[in-house]
Amino acid sequence: MKKDEFFWLNAVNRATVVTGLRNGQFGEDLARRAAAGIAAVEAMGEADPALRVKSYIAWEPLLIKAAGQGVTAIHAGRSSQDILSTMRIAMMRDAAIDFARAFDKVLDKLFELAQKNRDTIVPNYTNGVAAQPNSYAHYLSLI
Repeated sequence: MKKDEFFWLNAVNRATVVTGLRNGQFGEDLARRAAAGIAAVEAMGEADPALRVKSYIAWEPLLIKAAGQGVTAIHAGRSSQDILSTMRIAMMRDAAIDFARAFDKVLDKLFELAQKNRDTIVPNYTNGVAAQPNSYAHYLSLI
């Protein structure tokens, strides 16, 4: 599943429907129409990659087309800037998690290499001057 802007626009709006219904901002009829409309927009984006829009201003007309003008009531009290900032934070969070996982793999490889070289002696230098030799494992632990 591609977690692009389109994915997060749909996810944020699904969360809006759930929260709005729970908080009594709108009734079950509107929530059902909105949920069905969001599902239809997602299906459109899966069928036609050109419809995987990146902004709320482009996404909302797709929802209106799928569920009718009245469905826009789910966004009372929210702005497209709120929606887009939430989407961007989610995307940055995903990127940070991906980076952390990749960095963990690098650290695992360094640790593995260090374990294999506990007794490998390498020269050390301090300001370009030869210093006490050290283990390669210790050197790798400083990286």
